[in-house]
Amino acid sequence: MTSAVSHARRLLDVVVTRLGEAGRPAPERRYVTPGAQSVWDDEQLTVAVLRPSVPGAVAQAAGARARPVPGPRHAELRLEVVRCIPAGTVTGDGSFLPPDPEACEQAAEDLLADAGVLSALTPAELTGVAGRPATLGVVQTMGPEGGLAGVFVVVLVPL
Repeated sequence: MTSAVSHARRLLDVVVTRLGEAGRPAPERRYVTPGAQSVWDDEQLTVAVLRPSVPGAVAQAAGARARPVPGPRHAELRLEVVRCIPAGTVTGDGSFLPPDPEACEQAAEDLLADAGVLSALTPAELTGVAGRPATLGVVQTMGPEGGLAGVFVVVLVPL
C-alpha cells in the first residue's frame, strides 16, 4: 500500500511547479501536516492528510457480521495556499486606519489567481500523484484571519 503522506508530498511538488509556471511563486513555507487545517502563522503551502477511507468500517462499527476490515483505499488531502493580505493599522492615538482599497483589490486578484491554478490541475497531474486517477474537489476560499487569506481544495487519492 502506498502512503497518503507520499501522495501528499507529490501533490505539494506538483502545485509548486504549477504556481511557478503561472508566475505565482509558491510560499517558501511548504509542508505536509495531519488534521483538517494547518496553523496560519505566515504565508504557506500545505497539504493536510485528513482521513483515510476504509470501506467496511461502518458495518463493523454497527455490529454487522465480523469480517476483516481492509486497509484504507483512499485518502483525502486538503491542499491550502495561504497568502498575506493588507491589514489596517492602529495609530499612536489608538485610531484605526483601514487598509488601502487598491491593495485589497490586488489581494483579491492574487487569491483568485491561486484558485485558478488549483482548479486547473489536470487529470494527468493528479494521476501522477497517486499512480491512479484521483478526484479534485471544488476550490474554495478561506479567511481572512490575522492578515492572511487563502484557497483550498480537497483531493481524493487512491492508496
